[in-house]
This record gives sequence, C-alpha cells and structure tokens, in this order.
Amino acid sequence: MRGIRRDIIARGTQGLLKYLKSRIDDEELSRLREKGQVSPVPSLCGSPTIVPDKYAMKTASVMNLAGKELTFVPKEAIENALEADVTGVDLSKNILKELPSTLEPLLGKLYELNISSNKLEKIPGPLMNIGVNLQFINFSNNRLSSLPTEMKLLTNLREICLNCNKFDAIPNCLYVCGKLETLLISDNQIKEIDIDGLRELTKLAIIDLGNNNIASVPPELGNLRNIRSLTLDGNAFRVSEKNVWTFYFCPVFEAKNLCFFSVINFAYSSS
Repeated sequence: MRGIRRDIIARGTQGLLKYLKSRIDDEELSRLREKGQVSPVPSLCGSPTIVPDKYAMKTASVMNLAGKELTFVPKEAIENALEADVTGVDLSKNILKELPSTLEPLLGKLYELNISSNKLEKIPGPLMNIGVNLQFINFSNNRLSSLPTEMKLLTNLREICLNCNKFDAIPNCLYVCGKLETLLISDNQIKEIDIDGLRELTKLAIIDLGNNNIASVPPELGNLRNIRSLTLDGNAFRVSEKNVWTFYFCPVFEAKNLCFFSVINFAYSSS
C-alpha cells in the first residue's frame, strides 16, 4: 500500500480494485509483447510503436497505447479496438496536442478515457457529445484551461482527474454531472471554491483542490454531508485576526462525515 497514491486509497475499495486491475493489464500486455502477440506499426513521429492486437485488447478490455510518443492514433489500433469491443482507452504519456478525431467511432462505447500527460490545450465539444457512457476521465498533466459545455451531457460520469493543468476555476459544466463522485483538480490556478456549484453534486464524495490559489474556505462547505475526503493542502489561506477563530471552528472542520481532511500551508494575516 505504501507505493499507492493517497487519492487512490481514498477512493475506497472499488477505486483501489480499478487501479490494481490497470496494473495487472499492463503486466499482461508486457507478457503478450514478449510472446510476439502484438503487432508493431510506425508512428507519425517516426519512432516505433506497438499496437496491441485484438486478443490483447479483448483480454484487457482496453486499448493501451500509453507511452508511445504518439502524435495520432493509428488506424489499425482503432479497427482492432472496435472488433475487440474495448470499454477503455489509455493514451497517456504521449505527445498528443488534441483529442484525436479518430476516436469518434469508439467514444460511444467507452466507460474510461485516459489521455493524461500529453500536450492537450482544448477538448473538442462534439467528441464529448458522443461519449455519453464515460464514467472515468483522466485529463491530468496537460495544458487545459477550460472544458467544453458538451461535458454536461456526460450524465454517467463518476470520476474526473484534471490535476496539473491551467484551470482558474472548477469548470461549470461539471456541476451538471449529477453522478460525479470524485473530482481531482489539484495543481491548477483555482482562486475560489464555488459552494453553490458543489451543492448540485449530491453524490460528490472526494475532492482534491490541493496546490491551487484558494485564499479562503467557505464555511458552508461543511454542510455538504456527502463529502468524505477533502484535500486543500498547498493553498495559502489568509484570514484576518478577528476571524481566525471563526476559520478554525467553521463547519468544515466539524463535519462528521469527513473521513479525510487535509489543510496545510495556513498563512496568518493580522490585517
């Protein structure tokens, strides 16, 4: 358990099992490569890459093309994925500058999309309009500052990771995703917590807002009884001397439903 990130552990049994399954899938893919059961194709950038064949994809239910220095998704991979009926796509750790339009035939069937650690600057709205079955999305470690309004159509979305981007606020389109349980948006430039928006997410249990530019925590946050894990470390909170005790004893810290709460880097001001 020591090597597993804290936010993964906080997701509970289902989240932990999902993480461990992804690790097993990677090991299975490596084994298939050693046996020669995957086919190599050239990538657009000239470096060799590997497209898992239909057997590998069907076994893992995932099209795994992580860490291949891809600038596009090979046509062969899409064709194999369609025949294998995959429900997940992993395009993390590549050099994609946009969400590939070649994913369009797959998006309607996907439950999980991981395109973290690329160079994305925007997400095309029409593509998100297709992915109505998506439950888990990872857009972390990109260059995103906004999400398309079409994201509000993802009514089955349960978890989204937007860590390490350029957001200055939680995207409004997410407040309409009524099934959202986990929102990870640390290491951005968020300045304030929209308590009215969070009230709309009645199933939201895990929020990570660490390492942002949040100056204060609204006391009403403690009234959101569905929240079990709240991370705010790395924000320079500033309160006046007359309000310092109100800050410490606001309902946020008294909420009995919180099983994990982290607030570090409290900056005291005597103004």
